[in-house]
Amino acid sequence: MSRSTTPKQQGHIDAQYVLGAMYHNGQGVALDYGKALHWLLKAAEQGHADAQYGLGLLYWNGHGLTRDYVKAHMWLNLATSRTNGDGYEKYSKVRDDLASEMTPQQISDAQRLAYERNPANPPRRSAVSKSAYGSQESVHERHSHRSVTCSSSSRFSVPDAAN
Repeated sequence: MSRSTTPKQQGHIDAQYVLGAMYHNGQGVALDYGKALHWLLKAAEQGHADAQYGLGLLYWNGHGLTRDYVKAHMWLNLATSRTNGDGYEKYSKVRDDLASEMTPQQISDAQRLAYERNPANPPRRSAVSKSAYGSQESVHERHSHRSVTCSSSSRFSVPDAAN
């Protein structure tokens, strides 16, 4: 929970995530990716890491919306930055698997969007930095391109209280 979020507000954020996960999985409600997107987005925009992860999966798989690797990577990167331990390992692996399917420019765009969306970061003047000699410095690493599917990670958990 962030410092600016009260316990009551955190409860609403958790409820938004649970609703999104239930609609995504068709658990206790009819499967509805549009409603999943609505509720996950509400929670993700408030910093809920599991909701951000869920949005990353929706965009990666194209469930209920147009497949968008840049948005998927952005949400997975934000989720990874808000977790630690097992959550960090899981989220970073999925993010890195997705990155293996992306071009360097897509990765750079996703990283820039994640940076801009993170409230901890100050606004930047330019997405590309310049060295003292005037050459542009890369803000990403080149990833090898191999086919990786996200099917094993396409479901995400709903806390027991929602069952």
